[in-house]
Amino acid sequence: MTLAQEEKSTFLTKGEKPVREEKPAIRIKGSGNGLLITADTTIPVANLTAELDDRLKRFNNLDENVPVTLDISEEGKQKSIYKTLSNFLKKNFGIDAVPKAVSRQPLPHMADLPEKPHKTPLEGDLNVYRANAQLLAGRVRSGQKIYTRSHLIILGDVNPGAEVSAGGDIIVLGSLRGTALAGQPNNDESVIIAYDFRPTQIQIAGHVAAGQTTSPSNCFEIASVEPEGIVVYSYSEVNIFGKVPWPRMR
Repeated sequence: MTLAQEEKSTFLTKGEKPVREEKPAIRIKGSGNGLLITADTTIPVANLTAELDDRLKRFNNLDENVPVTLDISEEGKQKSIYKTLSNFLKKNFGIDAVPKAVSRQPLPHMADLPEKPHKTPLEGDLNVYRANAQLLAGRVRSGQKIYTRSHLIILGDVNPGAEVSAGGDIIVLGSLRGTALAGQPNNDESVIIAYDFRPTQIQIAGHVAAGQTTSPSNCFEIASVEPEGIVVYSYSEVNIFGKVPWPRMR
């Protein structure tokens, strides 16, 4: 059974009158080279797992390595339902799922951002004799992997299928459409910044989130770890470094 057959019209014909089916508890559709699973959080979790089991078993030869994104959007229930469904997928199908947690939430005021402990700012002049960043120019193509223990700045694009990883921040002065892993292995104060923010997947320290296929035009965006997970903001509207009174080393 194909995805198209699985997700076709929600209308049935009874006699000559169309009858609308009830909204499914689980929706599955193709997303890039993987699957996007959306769950109706108003349905009991036991019903969700039962329907998920039934729907996935209809696919012949389901590859356990297929990228799967769980879209659990109702606030408050998100963490518990996501944990239950992701554990179910891992136990029964060997699939590792990631949350669709990358959401663009421009905040009206800097005061709305939670306070984070800052390193001691440098007052007065700053002389830097040794840079803690790797600067690369050019396009990172599909299949290429780049890793640095420092910060990573790319003057170019990161194509789908490419992977860039850094021990600190990642800044892409171009299109980010591949996978980006910042703050590796455990620096959750790291950020990911890109001009065209459409990653396949991003990770900051141990926090993972699926990417999005759209991005505002002519706008830098920044991803950081917040209490609810990884969140993406418009850099022009929310400058998370605006509270720092003096330059500081990252």
